[in-house]
Amino acid sequence: MTADRNCKIDFLRALSMLLIVVQHYVVWGVKKSPHEVFQVDGIYSLLDYTTMEALYLLSCVGVNCFIMITGYFLIDRTTYRWKPLIKLWVTTFFYSVGLYLLVSLCGGEAFSSGTLLKCCFPIWSEQYWFITKYFGLMLLAPFISSLASRLDGKSYLVLLAILFCMGFMLPYGRIYAGGQSLFWMIFVFLVGGYIRLFELPKVIVNHTKIMFWALLIVYTLVVLGLEIMKSPQFKLHSFASDSPIFFLSLALFIWASKKPSTGDVGLYKICSRIAPYVLAVYLVHMNTHLYPYVWELFIPQRYGIPVALHALLSCSIIFVVCIGIDYIRGVLFKILRVDHLFEMIASKIKYSIVTLK
Repeated sequence: MTADRNCKIDFLRALSMLLIVVQHYVVWGVKKSPHEVFQVDGIYSLLDYTTMEALYLLSCVGVNCFIMITGYFLIDRTTYRWKPLIKLWVTTFFYSVGLYLLVSLCGGEAFSSGTLLKCCFPIWSEQYWFITKYFGLMLLAPFISSLASRLDGKSYLVLLAILFCMGFMLPYGRIYAGGQSLFWMIFVFLVGGYIRLFELPKVIVNHTKIMFWALLIVYTLVVLGLEIMKSPQFKLHSFASDSPIFFLSLALFIWASKKPSTGDVGLYKICSRIAPYVLAVYLVHMNTHLYPYVWELFIPQRYGIPVALHALLSCSIIFVVCIGIDYIRGVLFKILRVDHLFEMIASKIKYSIVTLK
């Protein structure tokens, strides 16, 4: 794998997290405010709604792309990497407990020992649904990779086809899986792994941009058409992770993983530097006790600029602030030698499991 390609995937990781913030901007901000309904009565208001709808649909690719990246990098690793697992748990604990105490001290909500206890066990109590499922995926990852490494390209594709049929929203996804299920994450993980291990048809690789933009435009027009048929009061609609949005995610991921870098390499390098802090953007801005105040702060009483532009600016600010917070957390952990503790614990348990072959 080339350095450029690594940087490009780091760029996609950062972009995916920014898009996740945008999705939350809509779900927990716009849809919980008087701006939930767009009054479309002219070209400007129609354009405002359409661009925001396109951005909202685009934001739905974030989770899928993030999991594909994980599968891309871990599909050839069949031993446990205990340090990242321990770090993930401790960092989640740090933000779960720390932000709850901060909100309580600031008068945001009354302190409760029961709530604090739940915050102390963030994976078990699902303080963050994504982290709970992601942690489970990381526990299974070496086994999944070991099994996948035994398959040839054809058998791997058959497995993906079966998992897709069982996990996709229609016809069996509602029975076996769901967009927020570990089952779906395993499928998406394996998709990222397949793209790492096997060559894709050149016709697909060479036309990923066209496919991406075509899908985004079609999805937006479909939603727009449905809203026009309903009423002049338009609402934003999204697709779930296990729906047609998967194909949009796939096109974006193929572009990042298979196409050489041609853009601003400096931007890719910046994304590589902030990569260790990207997951914390989710941990900070979507903390169960903090996020209502985040969106109360950033959703205005009245929009003076296009909603899509406001969303991008607001979410970029949130993204940068959260990166800065986690950078400070990283410095604090180094001072307290918490990272050394991660390594010490990992060294004690890394031989307690039989290496998978």
